Amino acid sequence: MTGEPLAPHSVAPLAAELVCQGIPVVIAMSGRVSDQACRLFTRTFAKALVSGESLVRATAKGRRAAIAGGDAPKRSVDWGFPTLYLSSMVKEDYAPSAGNATFGDDLETRIQPYALRVRERQPVFCGRQKFFDAYHELFENSSRGAVLVAYNYLRQTDRDTAGYGRTRLLEELTIQCIRDGHVPCAVIVTDDKGWTPPKTELDLAMSINTAMEAARSSLGLETKDIGPIELLKSYYYKRKKYGDLPKEVRDGLAQDDDGSGDMDGMRVGAHAIVAAIELQFTQLMAQARSEVPHLIGTKSRAVLLLDEVHRYGVLLDSLTKEPRFGVWGFGKREQPVPVIMAFSLNTAADELLKPIVDPPRTNWNAIELTPFNTSPEQLEDILVYGRVLLNPFTKVAPTISDQAWFLDYGVGKDKVDDSLATFRMFMTGKPSELLEKAFYAAVKYGTAVEFVKPAGDEQKLRELLQERK
Repeated sequence: MTGEPLAPHSVAPLAAELVCQGIPVVIAMSGRVSDQACRLFTRTFAKALVSGESLVRATAKGRRAAIAGGDAPKRSVDWGFPTLYLSSMVKEDYAPSAGNATFGDDLETRIQPYALRVRERQPVFCGRQKFFDAYHELFENSSRGAVLVAYNYLRQTDRDTAGYGRTRLLEELTIQCIRDGHVPCAVIVTDDKGWTPPKTELDLAMSINTAMEAARSSLGLETKDIGPIELLKSYYYKRKKYGDLPKEVRDGLAQDDDGSGDMDGMRVGAHAIVAAIELQFTQLMAQARSEVPHLIGTKSRAVLLLDEVHRYGVLLDSLTKEPRFGVWGFGKREQPVPVIMAFSLNTAADELLKPIVDPPRTNWNAIELTPFNTSPEQLEDILVYGRVLLNPFTKVAPTISDQAWFLDYGVGKDKVDDSLATFRMFMTGKPSELLEKAFYAAVKYGTAVEFVKPAGDEQKLRELLQERK
């Protein structure tokens, strides 16, 4: 319901107080605004901001959308309720997002070299907040933890290890790393049919090398240099001599030495491989800070993300036994390289978590990746379903997945309880179920009892966009 406008003296003091307390920009509503007008304003305002428009112009466009798509201006003044308050230090033409961003500044440009399939893996990602909290802890105090593990149990009822959202979680964390000014190096399996798990520790190192090359490309750095990992591989295949290797790698070879006495035929073991990986991360970050300081600063970190670790867990386990790994990832005290890995247990990866159980392995934070919580107290699964329904993603279920819906808790307790029970009868909370027919059968039942209703501004937004074209 649309409310009466509030007088300026009713709204301004709160907004002004927020500005005085240090918040430079405040958006306030000078009255109770209708849901549709609010949604029209917010979407258009946000779209204008990310396109590079100034705050003032974005606000004007948001109001214009509310006029065009909301109630007729003669019947409602909702379009005029959104109000922008700026600190005197903020210029009127300030634009939070640069529309003409150069290479590396634009998130979409930075993401492309990683070949992620986030958009193809609709619906919208949601939930899993505890993993993002643990992710942030990796950078707040490296002595508390440099390794984050997301795992699920492969149960007898599971046909395979898929469906829990491990890969999607790593993709979203990769994007979060970029947003936060870090350098993600992601070994993520986006095409399982075309991916072969590494068979040796050196193969695994080369996978990490490829991930570093993608990170370099994301930053616009030169990618043709032969780094320590490739040098070590060439040494293994007798294409490079002992003297061609960096000192750190030679020291690693000495630790792996089996006493043969042949400098050009020393065994390439875990110490040499870890030394090469660590050195290459150090070189990557030094170059990034030197050549793109506006993107990568002193607090930025390289981050290694490893997917499907249960397919090569034995190899990784042999590298993680290198003492430094458990404390600083693939880095050192002054420059940690956090590691985020995902895998299933009851597989070959079990060896990785055994040290955590008994005795505990320090600096590893292992969190089970479970289905969304279905308890009536938490409602995590229902919150996820509601967010998915508000963000259309097409093709899965025509007339349902291609338009936005919202959950109306005002239809009465009996209908709400009945609908929630129906969702939980069809669904177990696994993310993969959002792409299955059972979910949309529950949605269709929800529409029949009017618990699931169309989010009515979608067609109006399409019309507005069409008019602009």
